[in-house]
Amino acid sequence: MARAKLNINCEVSAGFYGLIAVLEREIIAKQTLQAQIETTELAQNKYKAGVIAEVEALQMEIDLARKTFYDFENKKSLVEE
Repeated sequence: MARAKLNINCEVSAGFYGLIAVLEREIIAKQTLQAQIETTELAQNKYKAGVIAEVEALQMEIDLARKTFYDFENKKSLVEE
């Protein structure tokens, strides 16, 4: 009986800290995405001002799209587990 309680406590603790880790990764992913959005907006403004080539601004948009896609795929895989 005592061993069963100990196993339950361990499983609950592992689940709790697993959840905390997932929530922390989500916060980091959101911050990274926001930084990527700001970088893309900055690149678009630089392109409009003639400071950088169009290809550079478009590359930033592609990077943002990839980041958004990968974040979606990662989130989807967490839900499916």
